[in-house]
Amino acid sequence: MLLNKKTAGFVTACFLIFLLLFFPARTGFWLFAPAGVSGFGFSGTLWNGSSQIIRAGNLQLRDTQWDLALLRLLLGQLAANIETHWSGGFIEGFAAVSANGTITLQDTRATLDASVLQAAFNTPPVNGQINLDITKLELRKQWPGYLVANAEIRNLASPLLGSGTDAILGSFAVNFDTTTETEYGTVTGKISDTD
Repeated sequence: MLLNKKTAGFVTACFLIFLLLFFPARTGFWLFAPAGVSGFGFSGTLWNGSSQIIRAGNLQLRDTQWDLALLRLLLGQLAANIETHWSGGFIEGFAAVSANGTITLQDTRATLDASVLQAAFNTPPVNGQINLDITKLELRKQWPGYLVANAEIRNLASPLLGSGTDAILGSFAVNFDTTTETEYGTVTGKISDTD
């Protein structure tokens, strides 16, 4: 009788491990996605999968792929190598969210339209392209505490400087390196005109 309980326990544990490792991405998305987020064309598992389309409000992500770092879960982090595309941009790299809400990006590249700055940071309207190369970024309470990155802003333009049409401001390079700062959360950068 004792042997049967051990065998049943072993079989149950194996089944649960199998279920966790091969949990379908589509099922996981429908279980864990917040309200207002929808998706289509899922393949793979919750841990290593992809989606053709994910919609969140006005944002539509295409050809999204992820590979979760399972060992980071033991450290209280949800972390993954990610890649996704949207109209006018993409992002690929390593991202992690810790239990205390700290967001970390490492070895991440991204391209986006400068107009997203208006929506994200309530800036005046601007146009152009931003290319980011992030070595490491730590966001705590929506502020970078640690940042080593390079950015290239091409063909920056704004209608505020023209007569109703976009006036070209030019192209710029921005370099951030907080490794020289003694106080966490102090962000310094250098901007230079590239044209």
